[in-house]
Amino acid sequence: GSTVSWLNRWPLVVQCCCTRNAMAPEPEQLQQQQQPAWMVLDRKATFALKVAQDLVSSYQLEMAKIASDALGPTDPEEKQAMVDGWMMMGKAQNMYVQAATYLDDSQKNLKDTLKEMELQMKQVEEKDQEACRACIKQIKGFKKNQKEKLEEVHAQIGRIQPSFDAALEVLEKVAKEKGCTVEDVIEETTEMAKEAKRDGDNPTTAEECEEPVPAEECEEPVPAAGKKGKKKRGKK
Repeated sequence: GSTVSWLNRWPLVVQCCCTRNAMAPEPEQLQQQQQPAWMVLDRKATFALKVAQDLVSSYQLEMAKIASDALGPTDPEEKQAMVDGWMMMGKAQNMYVQAATYLDDSQKNLKDTLKEMELQMKQVEEKDQEACRACIKQIKGFKKNQKEKLEEVHAQIGRIQPSFDAALEVLEKVAKEKGCTVEDVIEETTEMAKEAKRDGDNPTTAEECEEPVPAEECEEPVPAAGKKGKKKRGKK
């Protein structure tokens, strides 16, 4: 088979780096070409990471509203900031996990793609194999860089966990003092914020992800492993 027919089986990123012995595709043809799974997954991961980073920034802004780290939230506004911050950090954590899943799936797809490309390369004429090897080398480089990004995402998940746990601990303390659950505290502070907003105030409330991500990718954080609404125990 010719290099042209071989290239037509592969995505835009491969075709663009192998035009030495093949006619470069027209722009409108490239737009119509279906993107490979590994490329789509990588773009989804990039988007999820952007949302996660924005949520972490929002969490930091909320925490800055609490005057004393030692005393924790003392007035309604600070308590609302703590609730909002915790929810944002939980959503950020979910988005980082989703990004890691996308990257991991992309890595697996890239591995399969490279195997198929190497088998296909054996079918092209010897004079065209150098161009094919260049394509494979580029994809391998992309895969290596993506693996490093995946490792960094896992590291970031580990870094934000303490902040999430610390916020939850404060909420559990407030819930224990009130003799209720964390969910009750969240519901109470959120309702207070809504009432204040109706009265003309404009406190910061926990917002959903602004980007159009699927609902399952921006879920509310779960305070504990048990079902929502389960009574929280005081720490031993």
